Amino acid sequence: MMFSLFSILIVISMNFASVYSIGDTVSIEDQNEPFIVHYGDYPSDTLRFSDHYGKIIIFGLSASWWPTVCTTSLEALLDDYSHDPRIFIFENLDDPGQPYTYEQWGDMAQEGIPIIVDDPGNVIGSYTLYDWFSINNYYMEMVVLDHNMVFRKLTTSTYSVDAEIQELLSEPDWITGDI
Repeated sequence: MMFSLFSILIVISMNFASVYSIGDTVSIEDQNEPFIVHYGDYPSDTLRFSDHYGKIIIFGLSASWWPTVCTTSLEALLDDYSHDPRIFIFENLDDPGQPYTYEQWGDMAQEGIPIIVDDPGNVIGSYTLYDWFSINNYYMEMVVLDHNMVFRKLTTSTYSVDAEIQELLSEPDWITGDI
């Protein structure tokens, strides 16, 4: 009986822990995970982290029931860095249609930003990127991956993300050009 209860507690605690911690490198398998682009300007129907290896990747963890005003932080970064080829920004939107669709969300936020919905197979409670990166277990966060796919930051602060970008761009081992 005691062993069963202990096993159940371990399984439950693992379900609330993120896959990646700050400083972890995203696995090759996860870098190649395809996410369907449902809205915005993107050259393909699917987005993979591996398509942006060598770039700083910034994305928001949002849900359609969260107020769209919370996307202003990501919008500010997009305004500042959208023309920098070393940086890629997109939005992850969970629970589309509750109440906003991805089109409505995108039209209320920064038009053109690629929006993915990472609900694999529409399984309620299964959110790939949220499960991978949400350490704080809430939405309205921004994730920063460096050019080597290392998880560098999870924050709600635009200033914090901007400082991280500036630090990454000033590092001597910055990779330029195609990989």
